Amino acid sequence: MKRIFLILTALFLMCQVSFGASSCDVVHTDEGPFDVMTYTWTAHTDGTFTAKQSTIAIDGIIVAVVTIPDDTTAPTDNYDIILQNEDGLYLCGETGTVAAPNYDGELANRDSARTEYTKLKPESSEATVHNVGKVTLNILNNSVNSAAGVVKIIYFGSN
Repeated sequence: MKRIFLILTALFLMCQVSFGASSCDVVHTDEGPFDVMTYTWTAHTDGTFTAKQSTIAIDGIIVAVVTIPDDTTAPTDNYDIILQNEDGLYLCGETGTVAAPNYDGELANRDSARTEYTKLKPESSEATVHNVGKVTLNILNNSVNSAAGVVKIIYFGSN
């Protein structure tokens, strides 16, 4: 009896891990003069999302970001997206510190009903957002269970 209880408990814990976690697939494509890093994400069953780092580096000038909410299970309206490089620096104009950011950058308050195209405007006087290294995606301020969407980072690669 004790053995059956232990087996059932182990199966229950495995189901909790496999069915409840957020997920994110990251794919890199070459689309003419641009490179595109596409993050296809799904939130946890409680709406939270575990940040996901790209598997390859984005080495180049980031031009724009496209956000596409899922048609069936869209995130909460005005959800926020954060992009950070390997040094922990924000790429889309968020203010505050890495430990206590203000989610007020170019990708804050995303629409849950339509695709949005955002040209990046750095806070400095420079005309571009240059990155060397992997980029981490984080989805914040979403409360929809298993919400999903796509984030595309469009950049001129230096490869």
